[in-house]
This record gives sequence, C-alpha cells and structure tokens, in this order.
Amino acid sequence: MKYYLTFLIWLIISYELAGNDGSFYASGNNLIPLQETKIALNKEILIFKIKSFSYLYVDVYFEFFNPDEEKKILVGFVTPPATGDVSEDDEKHPKINDFTVIMNDKELPFKVKRMQETSFKSDLDINAVDFVYYFEATFKKGINKIKHTYNYKSRSGVEAYREFDYQITTGKRWANKKINDFELQIHLDNGIFFIPASLSKNYSKINWKIKGSGSFKEGTEKSFSDHGLIPYQYVHLNNGYIYFNETNFSPDFDIFFGENAWHSYTHKWCKIQDECSANNVLKKIAPYCKLQPEYEETNIKQDLTGMEIKLLKNYFYALRGLQFNSKIIADFYSTFFWYTPIKELKAYSIKLSFEEQKFVKLLNKLEKETSEK
Repeated sequence: MKYYLTFLIWLIISYELAGNDGSFYASGNNLIPLQETKIALNKEILIFKIKSFSYLYVDVYFEFFNPDEEKKILVGFVTPPATGDVSEDDEKHPKINDFTVIMNDKELPFKVKRMQETSFKSDLDINAVDFVYYFEATFKKGINKIKHTYNYKSRSGVEAYREFDYQITTGKRWANKKINDFELQIHLDNGIFFIPASLSKNYSKINWKIKGSGSFKEGTEKSFSDHGLIPYQYVHLNNGYIYFNETNFSPDFDIFFGENAWHSYTHKWCKIQDECSANNVLKKIAPYCKLQPEYEETNIKQDLTGMEIKLLKNYFYALRGLQFNSKIIADFYSTFFWYTPIKELKAYSIKLSFEEQKFVKLLNKLEKETSEK
C-alpha cells in the first residue's frame, strides 16, 4: 500500500505494510509537481549513502526552470510512523531524521504534524496518523536550485537484512515529463547488494559503472513488484560507489536496493547460477555472513569445524578484497562473483567494524580451541 498527498508540489514517502517477521520505517522520495505545466525539472543529482549498516542518507540536488513570473507553492512531505516489530513509543514519531531543504541558498523552515492535525485535504488514501513535513517554496523566474537531505532506517525481514526504496517515477510529473539531466550515485558499504537492472518498461539495461573497486554479477534476475516483474542484478564493492548518468530520464519503475539474508540466498554468489549452491560448507557459514553478525558461541562450536571457522573469519577480509596466501581460502572465495582481490591490499590496513572485530576475535578463539583438541 502506498500513500500520496495531492499538493501542487509534494514529497512522498512510500509505505508498505510489514509482517510480524520484520519492521519497516520509511522509504525515500523526491519533489513532485501535481498538474504542473510550467516548471520543468532540468537536472537532478541523487546521492544515496549507507550509514551504520541500516540507515540511508539521502542527498538530492535539483535544478528547476520556471519560465513565468515568481510564484509560491506549498510543499508537503509525508512519512508514516514506524510499523512492525517496533515499540509503542517508536510509533509516536516520524522516522525521518535531519530533514533539511535549501532553496536558492536559503534554508526553508518547516513544520511537522500528524495528518489528522492539519487542514491538508486529499481524495487519495492518506492515513490520518501519518506525519507530514510542510513548507512554502518560492519559485522565482528562471533557474531555481533546491538541495534536500534526510536519512531514514531500512526495512528488514526474513528474506532481506536490509532494503531501501525510493520513488523516482514522480520526476515525470514536472512540465517536461522527464528529468533532462539525471545522475544517481549509490555509496554502498561492503555488503553484497541487489540493485535495479532497469527502470524502464522496455527493460533497457542501466549502464551502471563503478568508481572504485568491485564487481557486478553477469546477467539479471527478476522480482515481483506493484509494476510486475522488475529486473535486478547483484553488485559488490571493495570500496567506492556505483553510478549512472542519463539524459531525458523518464523512469517507469521506482528504485530499490538492499542485501539478501544469505542463509537462504548464497547460491546467488555463484559466478554461474547455482554452481556453488550444493557447497555444504557455504550453507553452514552463510547464516553468519553479515556485516553485523548475530551468533551464539555454543552454536558456532556445534555447527562448524575448525576449517569452516577459518573460512568464515576470512569472509570479512574477502569482502574488502584481500588477496589470500592460503590456497584453500583463495580457492573457496574465488568461486564467488563478488570476490575481487586487490593485489596491493594488506590485511593490517583493513579496518573492520566494531561488531566484525568482536566476532573475528571470538572465531580466533574457537579456531584455536578446535585445533588443540
């Protein structure tokens, strides 16, 4: 289910019901005109940056062209309260953080209220308990520049550790029904992500590029959505970010990306589909292959052998592109599309997160214990 506001120009947060097996906070969107016939969206630079595993920082730069005289338009931005596996207190607050809008070098003041507390009206399906940020924007004649930033928490569940959504199709509702000059950057962490392979009904492939070190998996797959089957592909970065540029950008599908729960999806790591899905070692260590590992020490002792523990602890180094001297470890990770070794990279220069360091320390202890038996 998605919610929309019927303003002259608005910002939307799309919302989907979450089951008991996960929680959903918010998803991002951009500026949208409704029945706007004069103001054109000339340029957009959209930047996503993953922060602290489950948070997405959104930075959007717009250039609009207003051919007529100056006019003021009310702008609203809607976000639902937290839902799913969250506390009652969490439901009382919007899950958008650090919301800012700067228009023509001037930061705009805004207010936040529940929809039921405002006088805003809509003939569409708006939940009365949703939160709305609203402010007045003045579009002068000529070029208008808007910079918009905020961050929000990903949704998660049984099939995905984290998933981020952003509604980009609304860019077609400006006067030119497209974005003349569009650029998207996604600054990922060291996870293994699914990303859209196309945003068009004709399935024309996005020309993704990597700024830094990493790899794409050959071929695409498809996932069901409100629009039907949507193509996606996998990518992993040792460092840097992915991006694409397009002129006259008129997307039919919205943006989605995230990371699968690998206890069920590690066969997606294979260079050739299902080549390594029968690998019993991979299946055993997969539940622990997470940048924020969750574990019970007794379970690891019972589940994994000493060699499996060794392979698992090196997962976090393989993600950063460490070239292994051990043939066993190198051969194991070289079967995966995402392993891109960097010859000059040294283990001592790799900085693991606090959670990873704690987990690797435990694995070192368990590995030593198993070797002493």
